[in-house]
Amino acid sequence: MGYVGNAGIHQTSTYDINQVPESGFALGAFLPGSPSGATPSINTLRPASNFGAINYFSRDGHSSYHALQVMFRTKLKNFSTIQAAYTWSHTIADIEEDAANGGASQGSFTDIQSLGLDRGNATINRPNIFVMNEVFFLPKLGGQNAIVKGIAGGWEVNTIFTAENGNSMSVYQNGLSAATALLDPTAPVNNCTDGITSFPCALGSLSGTGYNNNNRPNVVPGVGCNSDVHGAQQMNPNAFTLIGYAIGTVGNAPRGICQGPHYVNADFGIYKNWSIKEKINLRFSMDFFNAFNHTNFDANGVQGVGNQSGTFYNGSGVYCGANTGTVAAPIYQPCTPTNNVISAYGTTSATRGGASNTWGIANQIKPPRELQFGLKLTF
Repeated sequence: MGYVGNAGIHQTSTYDINQVPESGFALGAFLPGSPSGATPSINTLRPASNFGAINYFSRDGHSSYHALQVMFRTKLKNFSTIQAAYTWSHTIADIEEDAANGGASQGSFTDIQSLGLDRGNATINRPNIFVMNEVFFLPKLGGQNAIVKGIAGGWEVNTIFTAENGNSMSVYQNGLSAATALLDPTAPVNNCTDGITSFPCALGSLSGTGYNNNNRPNVVPGVGCNSDVHGAQQMNPNAFTLIGYAIGTVGNAPRGICQGPHYVNADFGIYKNWSIKEKINLRFSMDFFNAFNHTNFDANGVQGVGNQSGTFYNGSGVYCGANTGTVAAPIYQPCTPTNNVISAYGTTSATRGGASNTWGIANQIKPPRELQFGLKLTF
């Protein structure tokens, strides 16, 4: 039994060195990547306004790992062995910890002025891991007659069993749009101003930093990401929301808030050896793969999470501000840099709290139970 702890410093990380300053986030969420008519691009808000995003390869990542590790091993008189290992651990980092290629991705820092916003469960974090294996030799029945000894004696049983938590996963919001179906028809044209001029603008992102892939939504208090899951539904869409989100800020859903699908697998083998002559031996084997027929899902295949470009919100846009109509016939105002608190989703289909019912569905990766039989003759 032992404790293992370490810290990683100066780890590979990336960020947009030409990020929009925090004072420009709210306006940046409404500006396009390229100029459109009288509307300037978001690049006008960047420190180097004649460039777009500039991905910077750095060594600013930090991580920590703490673990209780337990090993049990025993050997029986007939040379049978049993070995089991259990690890209870926690890996915390401000980077994803599963890539070191320096490419811009969800693992990039969300806001280079506040690196602590990305501190959370690392992608490689698996809190509980248990592995057990045994090699068990059944009695050879040496005192029995040749037939009983040959049929029932000297069997070997092997088992490898693994049970572990899924790895930690983050939820991202990729882009945003304005809804129009319930918009107040008397609402003025959605204009923005840079303090000098006024120009048409449109909602296009959540945080307005100039890099949308690592934007995260808000969490719903009291609702866990992995609560009420069953079967292939590995994530709870009701755990996240954009209602009450202030466009131009960073969402409060931390990195690694969700846990991927658990993995449980048992492989089992039965073997028997016969010595026909001094140099001739016959071995019979019967192997069970996924012996308990347990369904395992693919963590990287979960929709909307992992390190892929996932989208939590699947509606047709959002509104901001108070409902100026009625409950039965709501009317909303368009979102603007000053009227930027999301109050409702637009018209959606098959949604639960603004997230698709299919969000958080995982694919099965481990095949059903498989049996394999074999005979091996050595001479």
